[in-house]
Amino acid sequence: NRAYLKLWEALTLFGTYPKPNETALDLGASPGGWTQVLQRFGVKVTAVDKADLAPRIASLPNVTHLKQSAFALEPEKWPTKIDWLVCDIACYPNRLFPYILRWIQSEKVKRMIVTIKLQGEEDLAAIAPFLEMNDSRVTHLFYNKHEVTFLHCREGLGGFIVT
Repeated sequence: NRAYLKLWEALTLFGTYPKPNETALDLGASPGGWTQVLQRFGVKVTAVDKADLAPRIASLPNVTHLKQSAFALEPEKWPTKIDWLVCDIACYPNRLFPYILRWIQSEKVKRMIVTIKLQGEEDLAAIAPFLEMNDSRVTHLFYNKHEVTFLHCREGLGGFIVT
């Protein structure tokens, strides 16, 4: 599938790219396109999804698969800091926002790229809470269909390219 192109575009807008030995958490990872992009940068990726990863991605070095719901993870109990949290989970924005907010409040995540799946053509109220977050942007990427992408950086988005 072409979902990995959303991640490439978001990374370009961020103005920075993952570095070898950084860590990433890929929520809603199956079949593994975003995991593969991150792994190619030399990142240690934990891919979380109830579904299997594509076998060729699951067998890549530095890829670990947690076969469970991403929502079962408790940000406050995650054992380490995370350089990149990426998320392309198919769920309603009103369920996604409180979960992403918990990750931000845990102060364990440096940067986030999160797809917000919209349920209607103009469901702007659904993205309002994301728009109010500090050090964040919401943008419609070229490869987004009925969705937008939330970008967050704990250190601010100084290098973010405005589109």
